[in-house]
Amino acid sequence: MKMKYVSFLHNFAKFCLAEFISTSFFTQSRSKQTLKQVQGDDKKRFLPKMCFLLILSVVLGCGSGGDPATDNQNQAANTPEPAAEVTFANISAEEVCKEIMENKDILILDVRREDEFNGNLGHLKGAILISVSELESRLSEIEEYKDKPMIVYCRSGGRSARASEILASNGFTDVKNMLGGMLGWNNADTESVECKDELLVK
Repeated sequence: MKMKYVSFLHNFAKFCLAEFISTSFFTQSRSKQTLKQVQGDDKKRFLPKMCFLLILSVVLGCGSGGDPATDNQNQAANTPEPAAEVTFANISAEEVCKEIMENKDILILDVRREDEFNGNLGHLKGAILISVSELESRLSEIEEYKDKPMIVYCRSGGRSARASEILASNGFTDVKNMLGGMLGWNNADTESVECKDELLVK
């Protein structure tokens, strides 16, 4: 809007300048007269015109540019803030044992279906079952864990990654996605995953 106004002001001022110059200096009766030849009443009419021309010149000079500081502030105000980054960590089955040992109040969240939870792959001891398809509508059930550590897992790691993103975007601050899911847990070596048998429920 400001730029349109300035452009209009410039064009209007230029038009007025052209009109006053043509009427003051280039009339048919005095096309060859100089400023010194303008006398009497003509001179009285001429002086106000010259004053007006001077005012227009000032307007042209002042309106040619804006205040850089103000323009920068306006640009900054109109620039949208970048969206907050949604983050969660990926951890291995080996790291899960360490996390559980170090955090007694940790939440273990299984985001599979109920038949998978009770199926051949089993589930982790103490896990809460909330399917990824229902997670957003049931966040209130785990609201108390927003600022507490949380491990999320599924069958192979795909659904738990989606669930972890949902949790992080809704303010859960310490979300960890277990890579490999229950397939990886069942195939893990007990020497590397020391708590494997202790936490596996079938």
